[in-house]
Amino acid sequence: MRDQNGTSSIHKHPNGYVKHRYDDDDDVICSLNGKQPRNDSRIGHQLNSVYGAFYPSNETLNAWTHFIPFLLFCFRIYNVYCSLEYQTDDVTYPFWIFSIGCCFVFLVSTLAHLFNCYSATAQEFCYCLDYGGISVFGLSSAICIHYYMCSYRCFGFETDHLSLPAYPYVMSLLGIFATYVTCQSRFPFCRQRYLCRFGPTAICHTICTVPCINRVIMTLQPSLLEGLNFISTDHEVCHLGDNYLHSFFFQTCFYVAAIGFVATRFPEKWFPGTFDIVGHSHQWFHIFTALGMYYQHLMAEDSLRHALALIEAGELEESVLGINEWSTVIPMFLFITAVLFIVYSTASKVGSLVHRNRKENLSFEH
Repeated sequence: MRDQNGTSSIHKHPNGYVKHRYDDDDDVICSLNGKQPRNDSRIGHQLNSVYGAFYPSNETLNAWTHFIPFLLFCFRIYNVYCSLEYQTDDVTYPFWIFSIGCCFVFLVSTLAHLFNCYSATAQEFCYCLDYGGISVFGLSSAICIHYYMCSYRCFGFETDHLSLPAYPYVMSLLGIFATYVTCQSRFPFCRQRYLCRFGPTAICHTICTVPCINRVIMTLQPSLLEGLNFISTDHEVCHLGDNYLHSFFFQTCFYVAAIGFVATRFPEKWFPGTFDIVGHSHQWFHIFTALGMYYQHLMAEDSLRHALALIEAGELEESVLGINEWSTVIPMFLFITAVLFIVYSTASKVGSLVHRNRKENLSFEH
């Protein structure tokens, strides 16, 4: 039953599951049935969170729907690594960074869904870490798209390279801002939570996607761009990879489907109580985002192999791509460091605040 402040709700599910919900804007938080082994020690509480992966709750499949893709991506990345002749050349850096970004977001999402019931501070840390993981994936995707899939020559920039050296750092600053704003939405006084959580991420995603859309138009209907002086219609400059359209189409479809489930909260909004454990919108969101990331990873691999083939054939100079440690590895390392600092500092403040509010609410109820 919800308390008078509307901040927490605890009720019994007809099948014996206990559900906790702490505000109207968040997904229900995991809790386990009474059959789970209990341990009151600190280590025991942590083990209970791990045991939660094997007991039915509304968070069990949330964890598995990203942990299984994490394992599959690790296996796929290993196979790609073994199949490449030059695994550590500079030209491969964006692909490995994108691969790390995919695995990172899967892993932190899994941990967030497993441990967000450990304590008030842990809950906020898990949510903020999940937001940070999305930002890391976003930057890794932006770097990969920038260097492999559509260069800034497509937009009329007169440069000696197919890329802009400052682009990863500009996107890093945008990503840091997006992470900060998203984490700030965890504070109870934030009135525009959905706007703060999805707005900055949507802006960054749009910036990354525009070059891809331009490349699709360039491939399918270049005549549509002839009147735009600031966009190049040079097909050779804007095309890398042969299976780009196929992968981009499926990637877009799966991402749109994932957004649709999150936005509509289907099916649990229309069938309350029926899909609390299996089949609620967040699980479908995980599944479709994983599928979209798979096709995006295919697209990145295809673009990498095409670039390597052009370099080996002497049709493309590696230096023209402008890829080196300073334009890929270092900005990503600095970005992850900044994101972890934002996550830790925000989660500590919000966790303490929420913990104090919950103690006051329990005292009021008693």
